[in-house]
Amino acid sequence: MSLEVVAPMVCEEGSKNLHSSKKKLMVPSKEEDRFEVLGEDAVLSIFSYIAHAPLEKISKNPGDSELTQLLPGVSKFWQEMSEHDCLWKPAILRQLQREPSLWSEGLVSLVKNRKAWQNALLSGETTPDDLLERVREALGNASYKKIYRTVVSEYIRQVLPVFYMPGHVMLGLSYRLHLFEPRYRLLVAQLLQGYPREAKKGGLTTIGNRPAPIFIHANRQPFRASSPACLVQLVRCNISDRDGTADIMLLPIAYLWLEKVWARPNSWNLHYAQSIRMGQKAAREMHELVNQEILESIVSRVGDYNNDYWTDDEDFDDVWE
Repeated sequence: MSLEVVAPMVCEEGSKNLHSSKKKLMVPSKEEDRFEVLGEDAVLSIFSYIAHAPLEKISKNPGDSELTQLLPGVSKFWQEMSEHDCLWKPAILRQLQREPSLWSEGLVSLVKNRKAWQNALLSGETTPDDLLERVREALGNASYKKIYRTVVSEYIRQVLPVFYMPGHVMLGLSYRLHLFEPRYRLLVAQLLQGYPREAKKGGLTTIGNRPAPIFIHANRQPFRASSPACLVQLVRCNISDRDGTADIMLLPIAYLWLEKVWARPNSWNLHYAQSIRMGQKAAREMHELVNQEILESIVSRVGDYNNDYWTDDEDFDDVWE
């Protein structure tokens, strides 16, 4: 990459940094493809506008990015530049602008076990920059790169066990299931491992600082990568001491895309999936689709009931005589 190619992408602020930088360093280069001697501040300013982080760009693999794949492989210098924390803060702010709900919820989730901090973050209006700085302070001034990576790996993209059963699932509306298959008895037993007995005998699973377990309900066909699914919380559970079957209550909390699906060995075909949360636009469209499907299902059942009512009436003809 040459300076001539990069320079047009630099905003006015970046240009000022380019001329005002005093700390000089030599950027490794090959023949004509090279940066001139630039200040570190100038290089970082340029990078902040052209270096994207994972999930910022739509591609075949959304995990690919300049900061994590492309630049580190160019040279040691570029690798060091991609590690600079001042490149990761702009990436978080861009995500907060692009997907405000998803990323603000992801940031707040990092301090979910710190009630005082979480209440402070959720109270009143705050700018994206203020939100980020408050979360960073709550985490002991963690690096922006660590914050970015943690939001992606622990909130937006997750690997979780999967329960598969087609049906209508809507965010915020709880529902009950009876699990009897060996693979799903295993799923529940593993999710509640370490939880107190009351959480396994009909009590709430949110006890103290321990959050409710979560897993994926793959409720739409076909069950494969790229299909939509739903992230659910296991709110209540009553596990039978006799055979391990379980009566559970679930609360859908987010729509997902399945990225990868596989069966875990020696688990009676219990599946796991790598998933990614839908952004606001896709989640809204999915919610509207589910609403429409539920309405159509109700109308269809009402129609079937009316047909059965009139067809089964032996005195139907006599009514009109």
